[in-house]
Amino acid sequence: MTTETAKKSVEIKTQKNSQMGESNEDVAKITPPSRGLDPLERFKTMKPFLVVDTVSPDSPAERAGLRKFDEIIKLGSINRENQTPEALRNTVAHSEGKPMELIVKRGNNGRGKLEKLILVPKRWRGQGLLGCFLKPVA
Repeated sequence: MTTETAKKSVEIKTQKNSQMGESNEDVAKITPPSRGLDPLERFKTMKPFLVVDTVSPDSPAERAGLRKFDEIIKLGSINRENQTPEALRNTVAHSEGKPMELIVKRGNNGRGKLEKLILVPKRWRGQGLLGCFLKPVA
């Protein structure tokens, strides 16, 4: 998208929204022009810190789309650089009932496609809040 096209995109959006009583300045901040960048681009160089060993049927993990062998690059605010078992437990516990963003690498032995999943930790008929078993990546 060219700069001119991006400006027009923002102008069109702000004009439509200003008719609804919103200020153009607020709308421009909320809906910046798309530059065609892959939203997962920044995660491509990050290494996973967990791998999914099992996913229980009807669990929050299964509902989120998590699969066996998915490699987790980001789980909420946790990644390889700041992960500890305690941080992981606390993040999941404090996110109960709230959506958590997961970035996983799927398939092709670590060279797979990055996917963004939304997982809502919650109590379910099984054990834990996620319903999956995660192993540290060596």
